[in-house]
Amino acid sequence: MKRLSSILGAAALALALALVSAAGAQSIGPNWLKAGAAAAVSSAITSASASSSFTPSAGRAFHIQLSGTAGATCYLERELDGSTWAPITVTSGGTTTILYNWAYANATVSEDVLESQYGVPYRVDCGSTLGSFASGTLNVRFSQ
Repeated sequence: MKRLSSILGAAALALALALVSAAGAQSIGPNWLKAGAAAAVSSAITSASASSSFTPSAGRAFHIQLSGTAGATCYLERELDGSTWAPITVTSGGTTTILYNWAYANATVSEDVLESQYGVPYRVDCGSTLGSFASGTLNVRFSQ
């Protein structure tokens, strides 16, 4: 097996190491799990409402998991201005699409999200302002 430096060449290897170093520990693979991550937040939704909010550490991925016995349509929302919760959207060709929305029906959902801004809280909305809630219990867990 050839050594990485002989395959890439010394200059290419030095450049790759410099790029990884410049990116910093906050954004490279398993280092997302290092100290400084936000504490996990769990809540249960049993009626048309929203989950407890979670504010991730900026520049790091966070995880959201939905589980339970509920029937609900839910959206991941964030609060950018300190008072207005809004879904995460993308616009392409004049069409706006809401990202991170789930028609939940008793099957665990697991998503990873990256937030680049400091101090932006997230929540799951199942009928508070968006979505709907039919029955059961939806367990929401944010972690980082």
